[in-house]
Amino acid sequence: MKISTRGIVAGALGLGLLAGGSTFALWSSTTDADAGTINTGNLHVAVAGAPVWTDVSTDVVGVPVAIPDATKFKTVPGDTLNRTQDINVTLTGDNLNATLNVTSSALSALDAQGVAKAGTGGLTATYIVLDKNNQAVPLVSGTPSAKTALGTPVTLKVPKNTGTTPDTYTVKIELAFDKTATDLTYASAQAVLGNVNFSLEQSTRG
Repeated sequence: MKISTRGIVAGALGLGLLAGGSTFALWSSTTDADAGTINTGNLHVAVAGAPVWTDVSTDVVGVPVAIPDATKFKTVPGDTLNRTQDINVTLTGDNLNATLNVTSSALSALDAQGVAKAGTGGLTATYIVLDKNNQAVPLVSGTPSAKTALGTPVTLKVPKNTGTTPDTYTVKIELAFDKTATDLTYASAQAVLGNVNFSLEQSTRG
């Protein structure tokens, strides 16, 4: 009876091992490799410094003549003034291309009492964006940009930075006072330029 009982117990234990699965481990080995780092590029636009006003009227000697405070300068028919403002563009990335969108408020005018008046006070205003070589920044089509009426948007194609510092562009606004104005039509008026906005956006690759 005892032999028979031990055989039954051993058989039951063997079935239990099979049901629980094997506990033997096969050899294995692991190691780590440094995956390195990837640096992202950058895209940024910012105003650089204060605007500069100059008198570039054709009948003024020694042009351009600096205007220290444009708010105190009294224009007369025939005058032409320039307002230049630098902007810094950061554009780094191996496959990065971008466009610079320029929008602006349309020129408007106020009378001597600060009340809006019809027209633009006899002034016309245009703007253009120039690169560091004083050349017009091209449009996205690749054709050169030209003077554009203030208030009309343009989209320009800007290249990646070639060095480690931002590229500087100059926005030049030209104000021309109608030289045919008569009868003090625009006397004591005030021209309002409003804002010029710059938006740098990533464009399609290639």
